[in-house]
Amino acid sequence: MYHVEYLNSNQLNLINSINTNRKLIDRLRKIEDLGGNIVFEKICSQDFDYNLQLIDTQMPNIIGDICLRSYKEDTKDLKYLFKTNKLLVENEFLALDKLAKFLSAFSFNMKPATKWDGTEDVNGGIIIVSRQGESLILDLIYNKNEVNKYLINNTKLDSPSSTRYHMLDLFEKNGTIYFTLNLQVRYK
Repeated sequence: MYHVEYLNSNQLNLINSINTNRKLIDRLRKIEDLGGNIVFEKICSQDFDYNLQLIDTQMPNIIGDICLRSYKEDTKDLKYLFKTNKLLVENEFLALDKLAKFLSAFSFNMKPATKWDGTEDVNGGIIIVSRQGESLILDLIYNKNEVNKYLINNTKLDSPSSTRYHMLDLFEKNGTIYFTLNLQVRYK
């Protein structure tokens, strides 16, 4: 969840009325054009927040930044978004390590809506089948680094339905303007 500083209720309705093909990007631009400042507040799901903190205590803030910047900068490249995250920008190795841990957790057991115990429930690895029918096995025990490289290079953010999930529909609560964004990771 994000809150927006320096906007009023009249501007909220103006922003919510934007319904273009790229409405999320256009709404963010309008917020900035009107002098609004967007601040990440929290992960809405307590279970998902807990799960992210098991990976790293800063992961909720990292994900909040990445989600917002993916729309502001119109990019779905997770590797770029992690490497340029303000909490990780000074250390590329650290950024890629955190991305690998995040993707590994998502790929091998963590579910956002269920409290996770930190374990990966995969006994083996990943089987990749090319379009030509060739298969490759990336073993998690002996080739963990290769699995991490594969995940980093073959995943991206995706945009779930903004209408279904009411993403970037601004609302006011106790005098503060809020909105939500959803995270969706896909294999390329």
